[in-house]
Amino acid sequence: VGPDPQIGHPVKPEQGCYTELRHFATMLDNKGVEFIVVILPVMQGWAAVHDSDGTARARFSKSVKAALASTKAIVVDGMADWSAPDSAFADPVHLQWPATAGFTRFVWETARSQDAHSQ
Repeated sequence: VGPDPQIGHPVKPEQGCYTELRHFATMLDNKGVEFIVVILPVMQGWAAVHDSDGTARARFSKSVKAALASTKAIVVDGMADWSAPDSAFADPVHLQWPATAGFTRFVWETARSQDAHSQ
């Protein structure tokens, strides 16, 4: 039995969450710390049931990116730019361990393409 796409519902974080994300990124900028923010993918079956037009996912990604636009943070959008079959998920937002290697590779390659540094 695979993951159930019926579980959960789209959430809309409070505006204060994005403000705090920006403040955190700015603090890290000031300390010279490179900050990579990863927007995690969701199970496509869940998206088809709960966000069929992609509005909630797009709004979330746009809000994260807007919050970080004035900082040096690197944003890797796994929700928009990476996909996996539903069987790769344990539930709508958690990957099964066999899928994590491919997702980690995606995150690293995408961050590097945005000038992330390895240290």
